[in-house]
Amino acid sequence: LGLALGERFLETETETDIDEAVRAVQEAVDLTSRDNPNRPKRLQNLANIFGKRYANTESIDAIEASIRMAQEAVDATPENIPNRAIYLNSLGKALFARFLKTNAQADLERVISCSKSALYQPNSLITSRIGAGKSLLACYGFTSDWQLAYDTAMVVLGLIPQLTPRSLRN
Repeated sequence: LGLALGERFLETETETDIDEAVRAVQEAVDLTSRDNPNRPKRLQNLANIFGKRYANTESIDAIEASIRMAQEAVDATPENIPNRAIYLNSLGKALFARFLKTNAQADLERVISCSKSALYQPNSLITSRIGAGKSLLACYGFTSDWQLAYDTAMVVLGLIPQLTPRSLRN
């Protein structure tokens, strides 16, 4: 319900939709025990809802809440779990949004750290790893670190063949 309301909010931009989405997803998080393997995904959903609110309102409170929930999702996920890269990317995305608003270099450094961790998470989805590489490239554009940008691009390019179904012959 919360996710559907979040999607409806993108169409209607009605505050009651996003408020109800936050309430519903927060309730799902609250009802989920800390040791439940679904908790990080629910925290991620809540982070995304706050991110949608921020994208519409540019409320610093919304992006702060998105960062908190995304950080909780990362903290609740062991390093060997494939979805960790997804949660790291979400945290990086929220931190990058705050960086663009505040120009806080500490946020940019955290985005780089999250994105590197996601890029080099070998058991994660290739698309998540490539997304992390794309985020790193954007960050290196801000830092003008062209060697790191090149190195990252080479890693990402090396991942692309893994997107091809193994049944195809070259």
